[in-house]
Amino acid sequence: MPGTGAYVRVSYIGSFAGTYGINGEMVKVKDSGDRVYSLNATTGSVSATFHKEDGSTRHDITVEIYKDGKALKFAKNSSAYGEVSINSPV
Repeated sequence: MPGTGAYVRVSYIGSFAGTYGINGEMVKVKDSGDRVYSLNATTGSVSATFHKEDGSTRHDITVEIYKDGKALKFAKNSSAYGEVSINSPV
């Protein structure tokens, strides 16, 4: 994890999709694996909503918000097509 800046990290063994952003400027993504998305500002309100694109209940999708290398918020969901939605000030 980078030591400076604000980031959203999403981890899931399969495919996932969702949105993330800061201060209402949201970005849509479709991806898979362990991904780190950089935010274009380092202060404000970060929001992230991601969901699995498959019916697996064996693996969690996890979403984390980081600032300057420290996790501020974390959530996970193991449900089929499970969704995680978190937000945090940074």
